[in-house]
Amino acid sequence: HLLINDVVSSLYRPSVIDIKIGPSGLEASD
Repeated sequence: HLLINDVVSSLYRPSVIDIKIGPSGLEASD
C-alpha cells in the first residue's frame, strides 16, 4: 500500500516528488 499511496500522494502533491527527487532529478530526466 505504501507504493500505491506514494503514487497517489505524488499525483495530489507534486511538491512531495520535487522534494524527494529534487530539481536535479527533474533536470536530469529532461
